[in-house]
Amino acid sequence: MQVQVPDRRPDDAAAPGVTDEVADYLTAFGAPDVVEVLLPDTSAVLRGKWIPGHSLGKIWKDGVAIPLSIFGLDIWGCEVEATEIHMETGDKDGLCWPVPGTLKPVPWALRPTAQVLITMHEPDGSARGRPWKLDPRQQLAAVVDRFAARGLIPCVAFELEFYLLKPSDVPGAPPEPVFRATGQARQNMYAMSDLDAFAEVLHDMRAACVTQGLPADTVISEAAPGQFEVNLYHRVDPLGAADDAVLLRRLIDGVARRHGLKASFMAKPLADFAGNGMHVHVSLMEQAGGNLFAREDGVGDEALR
Repeated sequence: MQVQVPDRRPDDAAAPGVTDEVADYLTAFGAPDVVEVLLPDTSAVLRGKWIPGHSLGKIWKDGVAIPLSIFGLDIWGCEVEATEIHMETGDKDGLCWPVPGTLKPVPWALRPTAQVLITMHEPDGSARGRPWKLDPRQQLAAVVDRFAARGLIPCVAFELEFYLLKPSDVPGAPPEPVFRATGQARQNMYAMSDLDAFAEVLHDMRAACVTQGLPADTVISEAAPGQFEVNLYHRVDPLGAADDAVLLRRLIDGVARRHGLKASFMAKPLADFAGNGMHVHVSLMEQAGGNLFAREDGVGDEALR
């Protein structure tokens, strides 16, 4: 089997013919009122803009201007002055281009809405600019290229754990756990009763995954009331797998909000209950075929160590 190196790279974001993606979207879903351009920052917080739906094509033609310093923010969105990429540099704009294959409808939105991932380039006098080194997606692309130079391709899958919580009615107070299935706090791992209790919101999440083409697999009830895990299928494309994880997290949050709930992926959102994890499965595929970590001659064990 010949494993092909994925051609999905940030540099390819504005390749000729990519506007066909816009035409296909309009045919399938009609014109959106709003386009949400999504740029994951260094902490995986989604930054971006709302753009009028009639300007959808311009995103591919002209790009989207966003300050380069977006990657110098902390988790709360405050400027980290030690990065020296804010006012010290004139806080100039970068130019962002769409990531192919990520133009999708937003089924939980209240009005016709599209979303698309973008990736940052630094203006350098060329039409597209050069990849901005602080964009995590650009960094991942460089790592993938280093593997490709050795004839290897990471094959990756993510599992995301999260809580569905009830927003507090008290301003500033944290969300509260929801005990729909049992009426009490207790561990109930893999309980079908907990899945049934949240069936409406979980089914809406799965339907949204289908609409957006996210490769969601199983859903399980985790170790605490209202805690769940959604698994994503593995992909021989680390950039695509990372995109899936970022967009799945946004989808879960958006659908939960429509149901009056708050989704939390925090490592320890509740002191008295189990924490959330994100499991990452990685294999190394060889271009000539086979899995470097699963060789019968024992070399796989050595490579894995």
